[in-house]
Amino acid sequence: HFSGVHTTSAQHRHTTHARMNPDDRDSEEGNSLSRGQSMEDVSSNDAQVDRDESEEEFDNMKRGGPPSDDEDMDDRARKMQQPHVDPKDDYRASEGPEHHSSPVAGQDASQQGQKQLDPIQEEEAKISDSEQQLVDLTGCSVAYARIALKRNFDDLERAINYVFDTPEGSQPMVVDKPPLVPTRAAPPPPTKNTSTQSQEQRDAGDPPEIIVGTYPPRSGTHSEASTADSVHAPAKSPRRANLDEEDIEAENAQLAVMLADPEDPAVPFTIPYAPLLRLEELVFNPEGWKVPLEKTEEFNVCICAALKVARNGRVNEDESTRRFLATILPTALNYILNEWTCKKHYYYQVLDSLRNIMKMTVAGLSQDNRFVLEVFGKALDTTSNFLRDHKYEHRIFVLPEGVAMQVRPCVNTVYSLAYGALCDLLEAFCQEGGFVQLLKRIESPPKLNFSLLLMLFKPLGAATYHIDFLCTDVIIAIRDALFRYIDALPILELNGKDFEALSEVLTELARLLPAPERPAIEKFRLALASRLLECDTFNTRSNAIKELARIVQNSYRDLEFRATLREWLKTNNIVARALRGYMHQPQYVAKVQELIYAIAEDLTVTDIDALWDSQIGQHSAVVKNVRSLLIYIALSLQEPVMRHLLAHVTAAIKATTNAQDMEALLQFIRQLAKEDRQYKVAPEVLALLWDLAMQPASDVSLVRQVLDEQKQILDSYYCPEELCQSWMLKCLEAIRAGVLVVPLLGHLVAISSRSGNFAAQSRRERERLWSFLHQSHGAMEVIMASLEHACDAQHKWAPEARADLYDQVFTIKTHLTTLRTLLSEARVDVSVAMVSRLWSCLAGYDAPPSIVSAAPGPATTFSFLPPSPAAAASAPPAPAPA
Repeated sequence: HFSGVHTTSAQHRHTTHARMNPDDRDSEEGNSLSRGQSMEDVSSNDAQVDRDESEEEFDNMKRGGPPSDDEDMDDRARKMQQPHVDPKDDYRASEGPEHHSSPVAGQDASQQGQKQLDPIQEEEAKISDSEQQLVDLTGCSVAYARIALKRNFDDLERAINYVFDTPEGSQPMVVDKPPLVPTRAAPPPPTKNTSTQSQEQRDAGDPPEIIVGTYPPRSGTHSEASTADSVHAPAKSPRRANLDEEDIEAENAQLAVMLADPEDPAVPFTIPYAPLLRLEELVFNPEGWKVPLEKTEEFNVCICAALKVARNGRVNEDESTRRFLATILPTALNYILNEWTCKKHYYYQVLDSLRNIMKMTVAGLSQDNRFVLEVFGKALDTTSNFLRDHKYEHRIFVLPEGVAMQVRPCVNTVYSLAYGALCDLLEAFCQEGGFVQLLKRIESPPKLNFSLLLMLFKPLGAATYHIDFLCTDVIIAIRDALFRYIDALPILELNGKDFEALSEVLTELARLLPAPERPAIEKFRLALASRLLECDTFNTRSNAIKELARIVQNSYRDLEFRATLREWLKTNNIVARALRGYMHQPQYVAKVQELIYAIAEDLTVTDIDALWDSQIGQHSAVVKNVRSLLIYIALSLQEPVMRHLLAHVTAAIKATTNAQDMEALLQFIRQLAKEDRQYKVAPEVLALLWDLAMQPASDVSLVRQVLDEQKQILDSYYCPEELCQSWMLKCLEAIRAGVLVVPLLGHLVAISSRSGNFAAQSRRERERLWSFLHQSHGAMEVIMASLEHACDAQHKWAPEARADLYDQVFTIKTHLTTLRTLLSEARVDVSVAMVSRLWSCLAGYDAPPSIVSAAPGPATTFSFLPPSPAAAASAPPAPAPA
């Protein structure tokens, strides 16, 4: 009852009775009563039978099990005399009959009731030469030597390393090869003090479940606890209980064949349902994930089955494989490689599983399965914790004699044996024929999916930062085959995401090749982009321009290729071809802008002519996009090229008669000058605007706009103060000459009030500018002389001064504003003579002598109007002069 294997006849009777129908139970009771027994007699007899059965079960428990039917009374008596041996002390002695010795003195072997071994136990008791040699070399037990050889595929050298790296007792052992799901006919011995078992498992006699996240005890010797924990088999699946016994036996037989040889043709072409469900329950357990890693457990069993399915070409058809690859395996790999710190004794098991994934990827290359390639990328993720934490591990898989190595660490790696796990995985991919299968897939139908091809090349390209591929011949063959395949494709098929994926595939393929072979891929990409530019469709031309921009940006690393690229762009007239059509589309213009900005330093005068001519006579949207493009690249243009562009703008301004076109050109030239942060052409732009404002044919609105554009250029935060000072002095000289007096007076105030980086800095700068004009060039006298001319009613300005464009009130207000700004910013004291001149200008008559000669006090006020007669009569006499 406690071991879960044997059941007594009484238990069988109770069980059978419990499964009966109520009608059958009543009929059986009726039969008992018909024999002349009463109900009380039947009840007393049943109670006595229950007591006898309980005592019998207790005795059986003490002896270790119930007696069999063919066992006679003498054997039963001899067993009662033998003391009970605890399984934890004598479990290791179960390998042979010589260890079963009775402690009772005076009894020979025949009296101890030893049983003859069956053929299976005799086969297990034999020790092979490899096991004996491993025991002699390492000093481990025979059982552990057998386990080490099984886990290392009977390779003695690897088994020796395994024993030294994983001492006996530090890792759970698998005694023999238990079936995936334990049956009731072959239970393991009971265990004790197992931390990984629940109370129900210990009561039922189930073995412990060693899984990822639950670490076994690690001791230097093989203690009692480690012996108890060494028996290892997976736990029962609750869904497996619904299967029939025949299905369980058939499935166990299939799994046994699979674990013995995954490449055996007798293995079924699907993943077993029971281990798949069990693994899914463990991985997606809401209470905590668990992934069993032993060779005989669900994780490795499902990977081996998926490998077999891939080798038979049924990855896309098998539903269980699709379920395993799409959801279960990616999640389990994410847990193992990223969210779990892999210990030393689990490192080899994880590496074996990843090697099987490499083989499965090679087998599934011809089937174009996305899930297989996703798993391949996860296994080779160089940023995972598994590969990062074990990057200094040695390579453990040794190639057979005569087989050349295909992968090695990079030459510039500090530690020559670094990334041993990554080298082993890629070596398995190459030795399995991964690149050869890829070459066959490119050369054979159906049509390639570049997105899937990118999923294969991206992890391989990322691995080249740490390792080098030595199989350059087959990679060059793949490159040439891919070139032929792309050249044979119609142009219209290279659109959208497929072309994006193709571009990245070529980039990753270049990483796999040695440095001398990489320019061939760049030249092919240039030829492909030039071929796409010949097409008139929007997507094709956009892809071509985007590809050219990528090539130009990556060419800065190679100066030799940069020179070749510059010559190729000039020879093929790429700029002019890119500007043909679709310049009204903002998306297309953005891609052209990215390309031209990448080559702005290499643009020539011919390219500027092509850019300017592309917007002549076009729609306003095209004109706006082209001019925005020119402004965007102006900062990177060479000085001669910038001056050539300015010549185009000057010619356009002189030839324009439309007011809207003139306004657009003025805005363009102002933005062009503001982008010139080194002021290579800004002085020329300012001079052009000044000449335009001084033309006699310019109207008031044009003059105002030209001066406003000039003010915005001078208002730039990187404009030097000396440049502002020179243009203020030029305005003052024009006012002295009587040319554009009113606009230039306002222009003086606007230039001086430009914003600086800080308020205090702007205030000090304004003070310096006005002090310079007043002290060095007599700015106050110039402004007062101009005001006197404006206030003289009899004075008529010259026609070239265009006095008729502004009324007298506006003119006087402009003069007073400028004068007030000068007095306040330059901190100038006004003399009495200056006040008298202002009075004369504004009041129309001279000021009284008493006011002129008197010093004004705090209460003194000035009136700009003549006094009325009544006020003059009532006013007190004027005081005597002070």
